[in-house]
Amino acid sequence: MNQWCKTCVYNFRLPSDPAKHIIWISLLGIDRKKTLPKLTLICSKHFYDKDFENDLAGRKLLKDGADPVDVRSIHDEQKYASNTYSIKGIKLRSP
Repeated sequence: MNQWCKTCVYNFRLPSDPAKHIIWISLLGIDRKKTLPKLTLICSKHFYDKDFENDLAGRKLLKDGADPVDVRSIHDEQKYASNTYSIKGIKLRSP
């Protein structure tokens, strides 16, 4: 797991909505033909700060319409030390 993701505080499930699900796995660089575990979690570090809001208890929630960062843009992010990273046990390589 990449150093950036070791500091994750929040994890989010892939959307259950089929259209939104396809968008997320595409943005994350996951092959659509790959069978994912039933519980696949995405680290909060794969989203921008603007994508979150806090509930009354102070928990971080994703705003409606929030999508993960497109892996094709991670080469522009200095937060990634290499071009490999993982999403809760699914090792990926950016394009």
